[in-house]
Amino acid sequence: HFDTMHRLVTGVDNTPERQRGLLDWLLKHTIWCTDHITIREWNDLYDLATPRIALFPPEMFWAALRSADFGPAAMKKLVAMSLADRMSYLREF
Repeated sequence: HFDTMHRLVTGVDNTPERQRGLLDWLLKHTIWCTDHITIREWNDLYDLATPRIALFPPEMFWAALRSADFGPAAMKKLVAMSLADRMSYLREF
């Protein structure tokens, strides 16, 4: 999903607003996935989402978290991914 959306966002009409929309979608989709995957897939999700989150500027990531309606565990998972801290991410399950 992300790769398709990323191609659209980074195309000719690339704007900060479109990038922010993609980041908001990525964060929501990542958290949705954490609620719907098996234990065996937790590392796979980490491996997929972490480098994609890293594509965005840190200030955009933090602004997206500030405006999101995530609970504490979801926030900790996303922060752990942004810091590439696998163990902190896994502790939140």
